[in-house]
Amino acid sequence: AEKVKQSGEVNGIDMQVSVREDNLEVHEVDTANVDEIASVDEDCSRGMKKWILEYRQKRPGLKVLQQNIDVFITAHEEQQERV
Repeated sequence: AEKVKQSGEVNGIDMQVSVREDNLEVHEVDTANVDEIASVDEDCSRGMKKWILEYRQKRPGLKVLQQNIDVFITAHEEQQERV
């Protein structure tokens, strides 16, 4: 039984380290001859890309967030002065 212990990229070559019966084996994988599978939802109309796009659009920018914080802090300080 072979288990993949660790994988990573070193100098543009993917390296996979496998453990087999207490022996350490290192295999080089030539990434130049690997075909990529195109994403199913490239148009962002469904799936994870759609969710990420909608999530980012709903998030306020840093300036808007800072303005909201400033308004809240000012109102809170005014309320504390009244008490």
